[in-house]
Amino acid sequence: PPRFAIIYQRFHDQYTKLHIWSMMGYDRVLYLDADTLVIRNVNELLYGTIFEDDRDELLGVVEDVWQGQIGPNFNAGVLL
Repeated sequence: PPRFAIIYQRFHDQYTKLHIWSMMGYDRVLYLDADTLVIRNVNELLYGTIFEDDRDELLGVVEDVWQGQIGPNFNAGVLL
């Protein structure tokens, strides 16, 4: 098999979240992984003033930890 074929197969369905960026006609789209536990109302994310300071971009990430090791990636379980 090609190099990394097993890894690609494992993450094949993970690339579906990239379709979020093709959703036109919405001001905001909130993506939550199936294993995300929501413990508060998400209305502040959807309807709040998080973008009112004239920024073109905003990024907040959580380090991706696997088996006690911090990887070079970030967790994409919540995307807005």
